[in-house]
Order: sequence, then structure tokens, then C-alpha cells
Amino acid sequence: MNRDHWLLYLTSPNAQPLLPSDASLSSSFHLSLPSPGPLPSGGHFDSTLEILMTHLAPAARAPFFLPADGSMSEIGGHILGKKISQDLGIDTLFDKEETQLDSFGFDPCGYSANGVVGSGSPHGSTSGGDGGGYYTIHVTPEEGWSFASFECNVPLPINQSQSPSTTRPTRPTLPNLIKKVVSIFQPSRLSITLFVSTAPSSPDSDDINWTAFGKDLLSIDGYDRKDRIGYEFDGYDLVFACFEKTGWVEDRFVGINGRLEEEKRLLEKLSLEE
Repeated sequence: MNRDHWLLYLTSPNAQPLLPSDASLSSSFHLSLPSPGPLPSGGHFDSTLEILMTHLAPAARAPFFLPADGSMSEIGGHILGKKISQDLGIDTLFDKEETQLDSFGFDPCGYSANGVVGSGSPHGSTSGGDGGGYYTIHVTPEEGWSFASFECNVPLPINQSQSPSTTRPTRPTLPNLIKKVVSIFQPSRLSITLFVSTAPSSPDSDDINWTAFGKDLLSIDGYDRKDRIGYEFDGYDLVFACFEKTGWVEDRFVGINGRLEEEKRLLEKLSLEE
């Protein structure tokens, strides 16, 4: 493998796990792929966006560390998390009026946030209100292995002309949300996955989702698309794409301040002593 890879596991709802010692297992046992149930009525659909980001820029990593002078070491994690969210604009990814955000800043570094948007359910509330969902963020900012993840299941249109009935006009389109998240964390490499339920009456929905991750998605921000893979399942489409900062080359051995090079020399020393 010469690039980031991912694994997809499929399972049926309420499936019972089988252990190697299970008597029902035999040489004639055949594994059957699960089939999703019918889509919810009313035109609602399920979608999950996931952005995995690595090699974050130093300026993007810095806000997730406690100040070295200890000026904020006494405040609570939720207060620190709220400050980070406000400073970076994480609290404005969705309209504040319909978002409940719980964020936490860790000592000495790190960040986690969980947000509920609208009703909290993509299918809307029982009173017929707008559909909503969640988004969650986790950040490990340490040099050499910096990582940030973003996951969201709020139903969003690919563009304004395809806005579903459950989407508020104030919510961003899917491409705009991706660009906002990437601009906050400034990764050198990122992968994006989009899992979307499809209705039999929408034969071209896979084309719409496929074009959402075009080469121009992040080109204005200085990224090149390296991979794009699409899968069609029974009732669901999955699109995966990998982007890298234009001109970026991963240095596998020498890190900033020589940290990774020092680790390499230590491993070589230990191997000689053995």
C-alpha cells in the first residue's frame, strides 16, 4: 500500500455475533451480506460525512495547546473548549440559533466537541420541524502525528438547487462545510467519505454524490485530489476521496526539530545492543 487506506464493515441491524466456538459454524457456513431496510418515508434520507485530517499546519495546531506561561492552566476544560471553539469559528459551522455545542480543551493539549443541530435527528422532530443531526470533532495536535477528525450527519445539499425539504436556508452546502472545516485545521493530507442513502426513484443520485468530490472541491485552497472511489450498495452510495496540499511531500524520517530522526537513531541503537 502506498497511500492511506480504509476498511468498511457492513452488518445487519441487531445482528448476533458468531464466535469461533459457536456450534452453528461449520465448513458449509456461508456469510451473507446485509440488506438495508426501507428508507424512511417523507423524502428523508441518511447521510454521514467524515473528514480525517493529518499533518496539520503549525498555526492550526497551536490553539489546541495550553499557553506555556500557565495563564490558562487553572480554568476548566469546558471553558477552554468554548474559547477554542469561538476563536476558530467552530461554533459557527452551523447557525448558533439551532446549535447546541459542548466542547472541551484538554491539559496539556487536545480538543473534543459534540454538537447537536436542529432537532438532532435527520428525519425531523415529531412536531414536523426541520431535520437536524450531530457533528463531532476530535483533535490531537502534537507535532509529528497531528490529527483532526470531523463527522456530521446533518442532511445538507450538494448545492442550493438540490436542497432537501429538511434543510434550512442558513445551513451550508456540503462543499462549503468541507471547505470551512479544512480551513480551520489546515491539513497537508485529508480523506473524505460520504455515505448517503438513495431512493429507487433517484437513479442519478450516485452521479450527484460522485461529482461532489470533484478535483475543484479544494483546488482554490491549494489542494490536489489524489484518489476518488465510489461504491454502490443496495440503498446506499459511498464516495471516498483523498486530497493533499499542492507540492507537499511527506517526510517519513526527519520531523521538525529532528524528533523523528532521533527516534530512528534510538531504534537503530537498540537493535545493535540486541
